[in-house]
Amino acid sequence: MAKSRDEILGLLNGNSLARLPVFGVLPSLTASGLKRAGVKYSEAHTDAKKMADAAASTFELFGWESAVVPFDICVEAEALGCQVDFQNDAEIFLAPTVQLPITNYQIPKKIGGRIPLVADAIGRLKQTVGRDIAV
Repeated sequence: MAKSRDEILGLLNGNSLARLPVFGVLPSLTASGLKRAGVKYSEAHTDAKKMADAAASTFELFGWESAVVPFDICVEAEALGCQVDFQNDAEIFLAPTVQLPITNYQIPKKIGGRIPLVADAIGRLKQTVGRDIAV
């Protein structure tokens, strides 16, 4: 039997499958998974290990067949110089927001923000659950 990862990649390449895997291309987090991983939602955005652990938790607990990071849509804006509010004081799932927009845009000399952190989290996921599920 093929691994879930191989089935999903095959499906995305147009292959027919014997069964339809249960996966998503958007992040899938649960309160149970965050608790099991020991991660507060606001922390899962700014620490590569916590991000990877949180993303893997839905597969580990419920068999969800993909792990997706990042969990918010502010990564690109932050890389271009926007300030992001990660809602560190919130105890609930409250998405990060762009706190201050770019005012005088200039092409950055270096990619900033969390792009390297997200790449690290992807690498961690590929080394762990990525052997079995799509990352």
